[in-house]
Amino acid sequence: MGGVEGQPSTQIAWPQVIEADPEIIVLMPCGFTLEHTLAEADKVRFAEEWRRRAGGKLPRVYAVNGSAYFNRPGPRIVDGLEILLEIIHPDVAQARCKGTAWRPLAEGDT
Repeated sequence: MGGVEGQPSTQIAWPQVIEADPEIIVLMPCGFTLEHTLAEADKVRFAEEWRRRAGGKLPRVYAVNGSAYFNRPGPRIVDGLEILLEIIHPDVAQARCKGTAWRPLAEGDT
């Protein structure tokens, strides 16, 4: 599911994502603010596909401000890494950017 250096990014279909069985999904579309990402996430309904997986457990899904923290080179990439730490290891990092740079999607939203 990885990209190829020097090539445009490719679209991955939800069945491929589901097959990978992720524990966490972070939505960070290129050029999207947190609000734009949340609005687009509202259009995606894939909960039934997840529930068909073994055990029916849904992954944790988060939306982030990809435009500000992930999609461009620069010093804010470090902030992006701190955001990922807050998301992936909430027991280790205080959620100082929650609500402004990232937000969890409720289980019913996915």
